[in-house]
Amino acid sequence: MKPDFKTFSKCDNSLLWEGVNTSIDGIDRTVKLAKTTFKEWSKTPLSERFLYLQQFQDKLIANKDSFAKLISEEVGKPFWESKTEIDAMIRKIDISAAAFKTRITPLKKKNGKIALSTFFKPHGVLAVFGPFNFPGHLPNGHIIPALLAGNTIIFKPSEKTPATGEFYKKLWDETDLPKGVFNLIQGGKETGQGLSSHNGLDGLLFTGSFNVGKELSKLYSNTPGKLLALEMGGNNPLVVREIQELNAAVFIIIQSAFITTGQRCSAARRLILQDSEWSEYLIEKLIKAIHKIKIGPPNQIPEPFLGPLISDEAAQNVLKIEQKLIHLNGKSLLPCEILKTGKSYITPGLIDVTSCNERIDEECFGPLLQIVRVKNFDEAIDEANHTNYGLTAGLISQSNSEWQEFQHRIKAGVLSWNVPMTGASSESSFGGLKNSGNLRPSAFFAVDYCSTPIASSESYTPILPSSTPEWLKD
Repeated sequence: MKPDFKTFSKCDNSLLWEGVNTSIDGIDRTVKLAKTTFKEWSKTPLSERFLYLQQFQDKLIANKDSFAKLISEEVGKPFWESKTEIDAMIRKIDISAAAFKTRITPLKKKNGKIALSTFFKPHGVLAVFGPFNFPGHLPNGHIIPALLAGNTIIFKPSEKTPATGEFYKKLWDETDLPKGVFNLIQGGKETGQGLSSHNGLDGLLFTGSFNVGKELSKLYSNTPGKLLALEMGGNNPLVVREIQELNAAVFIIIQSAFITTGQRCSAARRLILQDSEWSEYLIEKLIKAIHKIKIGPPNQIPEPFLGPLISDEAAQNVLKIEQKLIHLNGKSLLPCEILKTGKSYITPGLIDVTSCNERIDEECFGPLLQIVRVKNFDEAIDEANHTNYGLTAGLISQSNSEWQEFQHRIKAGVLSWNVPMTGASSESSFGGLKNSGNLRPSAFFAVDYCSTPIASSESYTPILPSSTPEWLKD
């Protein structure tokens, strides 16, 4: 059978994976298998489910280097960065167990002769749609707590990272997890539409763009009883105040804006500075540091700081947004450029958009940082909130009072003070406001949406009131 799509190594362009889109019949069979398996899996005690997850954790540890190498080849990340992704996946098992103990605790109370009980039930069959930028860590962040809660899973990786999805499935297959608990389908847009609209699903956990998330919201608006958890992008602000240590500010800005070549939903997209002589020094030092950044393929020695974008098309999209901003009166301070290494290799860029006739409020998924100059801190917060997104926001400041004011007024779900915006921990919540999510934060709080609380009033025997009602008397 002729393959529908392929992926190639970002190191040597060798074939990594080829295959076909899962058919509608294939999706239907997978959903039915997951639904049948759910009946027994949901009855399995939590402690036993955790043992299966520990087996998977052992597989991740044993295959850490080979899995990280595959992610580097398929996505283009440097090997050092892919290893941190596998580390996060390994930690997720214990973090999810801790989250269950903290947040999903059955409750029992007495109300006279009646016992009041609250317990938690899994939803059923959940689909997980994974993104390409963290093809292991981000879907794993949904899958682990969902399995622990007693759901069965159908995972559709991004069509840009199918090999990573297959490797992930292979590790599960090497555990004793019952067949049908974790399932994989492959494909692009049509496969995603076929799965998301299947009547047999009980919910969908999505990480990706706002446009796709909006379409899923429309689709699920007719089925309010089904779970939909959306983790989408952002047009994230980083406000920088005058501080003594200029190098620290430059480090945080570069880590926030350019790590993973800007392909993180949490990355800074807008750098908000008070118009001052200090800010000019900062920009000058920032440009010098950017020129020193090593960019190259994952197998380059010594390892680069940045790899390529996921595709040539993604690089061209960054250049189009840059040119659009210039057309709107933006001033390029450091243009993005395609390198001779390949058409998906692009240098980080800086553009001053203070004088733009209008702002482009969209997520530029690449290494382009927009600079906005303001008069004071109050205006900086207003500018930071001037977006329909609300995922992350950062502040670099030596003032605790400014941080308190920033926390109070900023409209974003993940905040950072004097640390990179891209270093969110799985031991906290991770979710956005406004167009960045639908109020279903993941990470430590993912356990919340993986089950639903059920209230129960109980008595071992039927109870009569102490005073018999008139209508019950003979």
